[in-house]
Amino acid sequence: MREAFFGVIKRVSRAALLTPVVVVATGSSFVLAIRPCPREHRRCDAKDRAQIPAKSKDLRQSQWVEQKVSASDGATQDAFGSSIALEGEIALIGAPNATVNGHSAQGAAYLFSYSNGNWNEVAKLLASDGASFDNFGYSVALSGNAALIGAWHATVNGNPLQGAAYVFTHAGGQWSQTAKLIANDGVAFDDFAWSVAISDDTAFIGTPYTLNSKGAAYVFMRNGSTWSQLQKLSASDGADGDSFGWSVALDGDTAVIGAPNATVKGAFLRGAAYVFVRSNGSWAEAQKLVAEDGAAFDQFGASAGLSGNVAVIGAPVAGGVGAAYVFDGSSGWVETEKLTGSDSASGDQFGYKVGVHGATVLIGAPFADIEAETDQGAAYVFSAQNGRWNEVQKLIASDGVSYDGAGSALAVYGNVAALGAPNAAIDGHAYQGAVYFYRQPAVPTPTPTSTPCAVRAYVSNADSNDVSVIDTTSNTVVATVPVGTSPFGVAVAPGGARAYVANAFSSDVSVIDTSANIVVATVTLNSSPYGMALTPDGSRAYVTNPASNAVTVLDTASNTVVATIPVGNVPYGVAIAPDGARAYVTNNQADSVSVIDTSGNIVIATVSVGTFPYGIALTPDGAHAYVANEFSGDVSVIDTLANTVVATVGVGSAPYGVAIAPNGARVYVANFTSNNVSVIDTATNTVVATVPCGTAPFGVAVTPDGSRAYVTNALSNNVSVIETSSNTVVATVSTGSDPRPLGNFIAALHQCAGVTPTPTPAPSPTPSTSPTPTATATPTATVTITPSPTARPAPTARPR
Repeated sequence: MREAFFGVIKRVSRAALLTPVVVVATGSSFVLAIRPCPREHRRCDAKDRAQIPAKSKDLRQSQWVEQKVSASDGATQDAFGSSIALEGEIALIGAPNATVNGHSAQGAAYLFSYSNGNWNEVAKLLASDGASFDNFGYSVALSGNAALIGAWHATVNGNPLQGAAYVFTHAGGQWSQTAKLIANDGVAFDDFAWSVAISDDTAFIGTPYTLNSKGAAYVFMRNGSTWSQLQKLSASDGADGDSFGWSVALDGDTAVIGAPNATVKGAFLRGAAYVFVRSNGSWAEAQKLVAEDGAAFDQFGASAGLSGNVAVIGAPVAGGVGAAYVFDGSSGWVETEKLTGSDSASGDQFGYKVGVHGATVLIGAPFADIEAETDQGAAYVFSAQNGRWNEVQKLIASDGVSYDGAGSALAVYGNVAALGAPNAAIDGHAYQGAVYFYRQPAVPTPTPTSTPCAVRAYVSNADSNDVSVIDTTSNTVVATVPVGTSPFGVAVAPGGARAYVANAFSSDVSVIDTSANIVVATVTLNSSPYGMALTPDGSRAYVTNPASNAVTVLDTASNTVVATIPVGNVPYGVAIAPDGARAYVTNNQADSVSVIDTSGNIVIATVSVGTFPYGIALTPDGAHAYVANEFSGDVSVIDTLANTVVATVGVGSAPYGVAIAPNGARVYVANFTSNNVSVIDTATNTVVATVPCGTAPFGVAVTPDGSRAYVTNALSNNVSVIETSSNTVVATVSTGSDPRPLGNFIAALHQCAGVTPTPTPAPSPTPSTSPTPTATATPTATVTITPSPTARPAPTARPR
């Protein structure tokens, strides 16, 4: 790390004060600066590493699969893994010490993409005007199709260490630099972009050393393709040396900014964090956060994470071990829990880095000793369960060695965690750095142990208050099941044992036993339910409530409400991703789709679509969502990785229902006013056929084998059966009055009245093996974060 020190520096041993303390004379005053242990210790070379046995990563039963990656062109001292950002299946990793075109420590950032079971390097990003010692890649952030990369040591207009940040945008399959951000009032030694965060069109840039280290954070907004500075934020009670802006976290209209060196109630370096909220386009301080049990030198605010109404603040020196604190924004940002590692020890610096996404918190402890390996580093996974955060996993690099410092940088997104180890040696190259990815395998959808005895369609009839059960083999109604008033949304559980029906006017959900075709339970809601979808394992039902602008989550085991999620205005349709990680909700009067993280039941993104969106369906691989827009007469195609619309397909008039073939090749859209169904080819996103149906087609669903599409005609009180190979109607089935099922109302049943299922032979048991880390396409990519010459130090004031 290139820093200018002035005066006499004295180190106090770790044993004396848990973490090294640097006392720096600056004129007539002394600045006490807490820093991590020096990295000048002997390292293990490649030969030593080969002799170190793999270490178990299990804390409890769950198994996270590890993959180690490094830069394809990495070299000694690159410090790859000093910063990490994750979103969907994209990772952005900084290497701030990388030499570029002979420029020492100019820095670089690498993009990795997850495909075919591996993380693979796909791009290397460089600043267009980079120079020696810029440390480009020291901080990184991702949001949608934008990457934000900090170069905190960049010289700007002749001002050394003023700092800059760069925006890269993904378009046409390529990432390219589209903006360079600098502070309007920046001066030398500000270290602008020490920390960065981005959410949609808003970027926060932390600048902890400006104003005599009082610190600041700059807000930039994107309008079209142009980024401009909107505000400069500071703490209302800030003082010199606080280092406000050391950490920044941003989610939508809320930001959290750390000031780890702040004095609180006379306690030096106790630290604080500040919540800022955007209202009417302007950001203002809403609350100051401090740890209830905070003490001097804790450095609360050294790291910060934010996801919805959950904020996590790291205090890596608290109690000599470190801690992280959880705050609940739904209750006015009150402290709800203090997290510590179950086996943390003195000097681990638990909380050095934190991350949160949905119901998962990841906390780094880069100085944790692992068996005989000093400061190898680790990270701890916490999960929200029954209102508490419980430690469920400790992540340890299988080939880690002393002083790797894994956990000095980290990121978490869904079921994926990433740990940086920038001091890791790769093929004998000291401090080249690596990143370790950990993926928790998704819970597989239960596989039926018997062959289907029938494929049934459950058609809700809004005017006759019942459900018509159609046998798709004979195309006849085999049962009529009375339900609540004005039934609309229908979802059938995996295996077909239960069908769930949302009754809009009676404000409840009917649960049908499909083997007997009777209602076995009624779940009362507080608002009018409309659309419905089930998670792939059948454990949760997501129900839209247009009257209350919310989604209700039902536990199907107990038939009780377990969560209510605010979404956009008048939600109608809902669909669940194939892996169960996301729910997508159409907001009819907001012209948008809310993306819900099902692990935490919070909205993590909002995607603008066409006018009056109604039905929605996802491709079998979960890569795209197709949204029928009633008023604009088209279908919006959402890239679920970037949460952006990538295509708009014109269809018939007033499209409502939408369904996708099991192979993902075709999309079927019911056009209410034009009395037909549009068939879209997903490879080209063009309409390849238009099939005339009955009057006012509303809902559509496809059989599990893809051979038939069933279209409910609301005003002709029947169902049109389309043969998908010829795109012609081959049967018409009469139903009750006003059939309007919204959702996937067809399923294969494995329990049918009067029918004995044919057992499917179980496969012979195969010996199980422990998962082996999968190699990436890039050479031995590894992420290990240990403070290196440019790797991030523990929070501290820096003398000028």
